[in-house]
Amino acid sequence: MGSASPPPPPPPSASGAPGGPAGAPRKGLRGRCWGAPWKGLRGGCWGAPGEGGPRRGPLLRELLAPFMAARKAEAVLLGAGALMGALSGLLLPYFFVSMGATIDNLSSGVAVGGPVKQMAVAGALNLLLQGVSCCCFEAAADRLAARRRSSFVAAVLQQQLSWFDRQDAGSLAAKLDSSLADLREGIGLKFVAIPYNLLLVVGSLAAALVTSWEVTLCAAAGLLPAVAFGALLAAALRRAAAAAAAALEAAGAVAAEALGAPRTVAAFGQEGASKARYQQHIAAAEAAAARGGLFSGLGMAGLISSVFAIGGIKGYRGAHLEGYKGEQRGVQGGLKGSQKGPPGSARGALKEAQGVLQGPQRGSRGAPKGPQKGTEKVPKGEAKGPRRGPEGVLKGAPGNNVLLLLRLLAAAET
Repeated sequence: MGSASPPPPPPPSASGAPGGPAGAPRKGLRGRCWGAPWKGLRGGCWGAPGEGGPRRGPLLRELLAPFMAARKAEAVLLGAGALMGALSGLLLPYFFVSMGATIDNLSSGVAVGGPVKQMAVAGALNLLLQGVSCCCFEAAADRLAARRRSSFVAAVLQQQLSWFDRQDAGSLAAKLDSSLADLREGIGLKFVAIPYNLLLVVGSLAAALVTSWEVTLCAAAGLLPAVAFGALLAAALRRAAAAAAAALEAAGAVAAEALGAPRTVAAFGQEGASKARYQQHIAAAEAAAARGGLFSGLGMAGLISSVFAIGGIKGYRGAHLEGYKGEQRGVQGGLKGSQKGPPGSARGALKEAQGVLQGPQRGSRGAPKGPQKGTEKVPKGEAKGPRRGPEGVLKGAPGNNVLLLLRLLAAAET
């Protein structure tokens, strides 16, 4: 009895990819995929759709799949969980603002009771919202999983007897468990990730703009590179994992073919060809993993650099703004002190300085041309003659103006 001959080996490939001749050299860093790394982002090197590459279906439909399969009570639970989880994203920026206010008050010696209470309230509300969201998701997942399990078992029991001869009970159970696990995973945090992150970004930007819009606008210049590097990192990890899984699956198929009919492989002398095909698929998986590591490393390095750049821009601009505001506060405080100070402090010094600096102008109408006798009051116990201040400078002399200004500044600082 003759047996079916094994399929001929695939035609050679110019790039040394799976399907090339036995012993085909592996492409290194100068290969086609390494020389043009941007092709990997388009799927040319990572795997085409249907061959282990990422699916390109509508993302919105996949995100709303739990709602499509849910009934009224389950839809209400899913909606409540999504709403609570999304609202918790607005509390995190408020929590960080309160934390910053607490740190500022501690550094300046001001009471921290108010910001600490705000932090406690924000943390308690966040815990409550997250707990309610988790309970809603778990309840909806339990209901959906139980309904899907019962419908799957009912569909299996309605099959013909010949169908059971072609199926494996262990495989069916594994598929059912995997499907239910995917259902639970999709309903959890991944289900609310998009609205949560969206509201988190909006709330963070609003809090930053309210706190310091100048620093926020300056730091926003580094957001675009950070987003680009983050997208590169995510795409590299996803595509590398898909390409490596596809190559390993092909290698497993070659191994199963050789081990399933060893006599046929030996009779046709396909031992070397099967080994070469298996090694080529393994090499392709290793190359995909290496490319993924390279692109993910570049993305992570760029992301970290962008974050440090944003921090540097914020620190540089914030220091300049704080210095400018500090000068303004010092000037305003000096003016307020000169207006509200007690007699003999800044107010008295200011009046004295104004009296000395403005003085009687020569040649003006009504102004005395010289010192008038008998108009100056002399305190008791003081000899007549030119008055001297505590500094020993004659009143009206040029050096006295500088001393009065120094007294004014000293009183303003105190």
